[in-house]
Parts: sequence; C-alpha cells; structure tokens
Amino acid sequence: MIRKRPTQSNTTPISIQRQEWEAATANDPLPDQTTIDSQTIADIPCERIPCGTIDNNKLLIYIHGGGFVVGSLTTHRKLGAYLSKVTGMPILMVSYRLAPENPFPCGLDDVVAVYSEQKNRYIELHQILKLFSIKMFC
Repeated sequence: MIRKRPTQSNTTPISIQRQEWEAATANDPLPDQTTIDSQTIADIPCERIPCGTIDNNKLLIYIHGGGFVVGSLTTHRKLGAYLSKVTGMPILMVSYRLAPENPFPCGLDDVVAVYSEQKNRYIELHQILKLFSIKMFC
C-alpha cells in the first residue's frame, strides 16, 4: 500500500509535523512474525524488533531518520521490522531526544549511551551493526 506523505512547508511547526507523521504511520501493518519488545537501555526508551528467524548473537542498532528533530519509534517501526526480516538480526531502535527541545548533542548522546551499554553484551564489536538514517522529513 502506497500512502501519500503529509504535505509540509517550511512554516509548518515541528510539533504539527511530528503529529502528522505519527498519525500517518501509527497503524502501519507489520510483517508476520514481528514482535515488539519495549526496553529501557541506559535510561533511554528503545524497542527491540525481531521478525522471523533471527540470530540473537547479533544486533542491528537502527537510528531513525528525521535529522534529530522529527521521527520516532512509531514512524520507523515498520522499516525496523523489515530490516530484521531481511537481515536475520533483531533491530534495536532508539528513541533519542529530539531538538529543538533537546539541543544537539542530546540525541547523539542518547544513541552513544545505548550503543555503549549494548557493546558490553556483544563480545566482538562487529556483531553490532549501526545503520544511521539521517534524512529530513520536512
């Protein structure tokens, strides 16, 4: 199903952009065999998303798009599920703090804190793949 992205202009307030994006993605269907495990890691809300047959000895940390200003676990959950399905790895999505309420480097600090805590669980650092998607929605 192809859905039209909410139309935004440079004058649309960030709070409205966030609300529209959340509403547009809140009921996106996820692939079969997807589970969502809400976790708190380093005091940061996260979601672990396995889909299908996965290798629990590996982890892909997915940092959602939105330029550290918009986007959330909800807006990128479907992509996370499909990434898990095609890679065979659980996806860890990080709900980092967003600007402008939390200026740079707050969001990046959250990502680093989650990564730092997770690397202690995985002996070899190459077992954690990091995928950064920094793409502005507006």
